[in-house]
Amino acid sequence: MQYDLSPSEYPLLETYKLFEANEILDRNFENPNNDKDFELSVYWYLELIGFHTIKLEKGEIIRENKINKGSADILFYDNESKTMFAVDCTIGVPAADKIDKIRNTSNYISECYKFPVKPIIFTPKICTAVKSNAKENEVNIIDKEDIIILKQYFKNGYSYLPRARRFITKG
Repeated sequence: MQYDLSPSEYPLLETYKLFEANEILDRNFENPNNDKDFELSVYWYLELIGFHTIKLEKGEIIRENKINKGSADILFYDNESKTMFAVDCTIGVPAADKIDKIRNTSNYISECYKFPVKPIIFTPKICTAVKSNAKENEVNIIDKEDIIILKQYFKNGYSYLPRARRFITKG
């Protein structure tokens, strides 16, 4: 597959696309085998399109005095909006309690540090009905339809990466 890139625009992205990791990202971002594969693909994607990103893995729980206060799979920061994002990844359609959990996590972090933290859930499922409920709770869901759009931005190259970042952060 040909990509619209030149080494001077974004050499990391161009070089990355030479590796099998690119095929793994492409496959697992839309049709993952399990939660961990999907989570890794979301992390790679966020990092490659230009966000400062941390994958929390085994350290995903926030505890205060041995009490769980929240959890997230990934954190990323958007320099443009000066906003932190708490991300939950799931290969299923997010239930109401999952939406509440990531919203509560982002609220807790915001209260602790007095800066904006927005919640996002990534899923490879179509979630049309759930998205409106999540939106009412100020949680952005990036679902299969959105992932198809994001993958196209990625394949179109460097000049489309700002669109991908805005697509994710504007919710």
